[in-house]
Amino acid sequence: SKVDVSALIEEELEKRSQSLSDERIDVENGLTRESSEIEGPAEVLRRIAETAVAIVAVGLPPRGGIVVSAGEGGEDPGRRRIRFVRKGNPIGSKPFQSVFDPFTVADEATEAMGLRLMNLYLLVHHLDGDVRFGDVGEDGTEMVISLPVAGEGTEEDWEQALLENLLNEN
Repeated sequence: SKVDVSALIEEELEKRSQSLSDERIDVENGLTRESSEIEGPAEVLRRIAETAVAIVAVGLPPRGGIVVSAGEGGEDPGRRRIRFVRKGNPIGSKPFQSVFDPFTVADEATEAMGLRLMNLYLLVHHLDGDVRFGDVGEDGTEMVISLPVAGEGTEEDWEQALLENLLNEN
């Protein structure tokens, strides 16, 4: 079934709108409807939207910012790209290390962020997509999620497939 990823992201931003405005976090929404419909399991896409918004929204300082936009996959018309920019508190490498390096000492917030990043990575990869991170200016992180327009995997078997993939990886 076709799923409007922009609508899912907007729902997630809406859920957080009160706390974001309390924190004076500026949300710049550049999402457009026509550029974000993709074929895929709604439940997986909903989780991707939820996790992505949490990654850019959680732990931002007052007067931080979130910018979100979506569009064609650049050189690949068969993909959709969703771009998030988190301003005011870059993600840095610590959360990634907290997940992949057993000797990293990290606080709970850093570990929680690390698990969110790992979740996002697994969900996006399950749909044959990818996630890239980059620095933006002094205090920003860019996160770009790229997903195929014609999704893979069926609604019923994605959890099973994910588990099998994880077990096979090990």
